[in-house]
Amino acid sequence: RRGFILKELCEIVEFEAPLSEATMTLLLRRLPFLHYPPAQEQVVRLLAATNIPYDARPLTQLFDRTDNFNVKWGIGNPLSCKKSKYIEDWILPALQDERHLGGREMLCDAASKILKEGAREAIRNVFLWFPLWVMSSLVRCGGKEELDFLTERLDTFNEWWPESYEQANRDLLAEYALLGMPEEGDGVISMRREPRLMRSTEKHCRKKLEQAIRRLEKKVARLAAKEAKKRGKE
Repeated sequence: RRGFILKELCEIVEFEAPLSEATMTLLLRRLPFLHYPPAQEQVVRLLAATNIPYDARPLTQLFDRTDNFNVKWGIGNPLSCKKSKYIEDWILPALQDERHLGGREMLCDAASKILKEGAREAIRNVFLWFPLWVMSSLVRCGGKEELDFLTERLDTFNEWWPESYEQANRDLLAEYALLGMPEEGDGVISMRREPRLMRSTEKHCRKKLEQAIRRLEKKVARLAAKEAKKRGKE
């Protein structure tokens, strides 16, 4: 049998990429026995480096039981690579479960790839929590209804954005509390300390929304032209 010696778990991909079925099986079997969050995060991120469909239920089970944001967010990465099996019934309830706080971000991406049109409503429902992820996910799986949805959000930007920003801050404070990390003096997390808030600034968010609308407009136009061409042939 072939083997290799590692100093760090992440070095696996230096010897074997994409990961083989044997390596995937080993990592998935050991995952439930890992209790140290950094080790869990390393393993779940490694699982994205495969071209082989695999049973992702060990990932979803860990997602449900951990309180660590980094582990939850890391799990979203392999789930969004479309090789994960047996998560279709799990992903939408998890995406809409507010107890998972910001760990749900990457699930927008995964749902849009795995369930496609079937994920549209659930993704729209979490817009206030994850506007940037919802925008990109709806560009991928959305249609005319999603274009109207994003256009309305642009028209009412000044109404919802302050609440969205405050929601992001509340979730971060809750995550920090779960991790035992201290708050800043006024109970507000600075953008310098947390890059996620930097990405949520008004200017950046508005720019990304405008870009998403333009991309979805092109997509909807292409789909309409394709449908018109198809009807013309009938």
